[in-house]
Amino acid sequence: MKSFSRKFILLPAAVLAFASVYAQDSSTGQVFIVPVDAEGSVMEDAKVEMTRTSDDTFQASGVSLDYGFYIRGYDPTSDLGNDYGMPSWAVSPAVIGWLNPVNGTSPRYAAVPESGVYDISFYSREDTGYSVSMFELKYNSAPDEPTYPDAIYLVPVSGEKIRIEGSGGVYSATVTLPSSFKITYEPSYSYEAFIFGPAESESSVVLEPGEAVELKYATNTSATFSYDTSAPRDSENHVLISVDLSSPTYTVTVTSGIETGVGEVSAAADNTTEAVYDLYGRRLGSAENLNPGIYVVRTASGTNSKILVR
Repeated sequence: MKSFSRKFILLPAAVLAFASVYAQDSSTGQVFIVPVDAEGSVMEDAKVEMTRTSDDTFQASGVSLDYGFYIRGYDPTSDLGNDYGMPSWAVSPAVIGWLNPVNGTSPRYAAVPESGVYDISFYSREDTGYSVSMFELKYNSAPDEPTYPDAIYLVPVSGEKIRIEGSGGVYSATVTLPSSFKITYEPSYSYEAFIFGPAESESSVVLEPGEAVELKYATNTSATFSYDTSAPRDSENHVLISVDLSSPTYTVTVTSGIETGVGEVSAAADNTTEAVYDLYGRRLGSAENLNPGIYVVRTASGTNSKILVR
């Protein structure tokens, strides 16, 4: 078994073979990083050979890239090779510090988020266990620094994917949730290398309002999430969903019935504050001594409203 770095899923190692007609064995195959220029044309004179590791994966350190690159598999015994690009559905520029998909039939090069010096690891299709090969991109100046995707996705089995942006590993948006979905950082429903599944369940999980559910990377990836059909929503059927990857325990939280102001309630309604949540769906101890910001207040009668603390 082989472990990808930084919480990556354990996947079976195998003899390297490229996902093309150009099969190479572990004694002859070579892999190169081939940079591209501003027009996306390959820069043959700047290509860098990757170093084979003991488990037949490949690495290259200190590679200067301005725009992006292809990964080239080459067999010197037959003089045949193949360039790997990113699938059209993959996030571009490439995600830093997490796995990115490539295959031998995609014409799109792997774009980098900014000009710089990078460390790159490449895993063949046989190493990943999927129909795509993958690579990991890190900043050479800070290879061990935690990094997070620019967005995560709520991906239903069919229908429109929902992109939720964030920063620092925290993502939040007010949306209409699909009836069931998975949480990913690449907009793909099927590849478990990109999925955050529920930590405690292999089956579907129903999210309850205000209750955080622990996630784990590439764990219980066949499970889907849904939201309690009887739980309240706002007047437009929206809820606030938050995903937090910034702490060792990843979580997803849904806060129901988010309104833009104080909603109308009947005279008989019990408006006693039952709970207070921040906009990440985290339940707070009380409504007293809150820091400046926007909060969601849930009353005993079940109504929810936003408050602004200055």
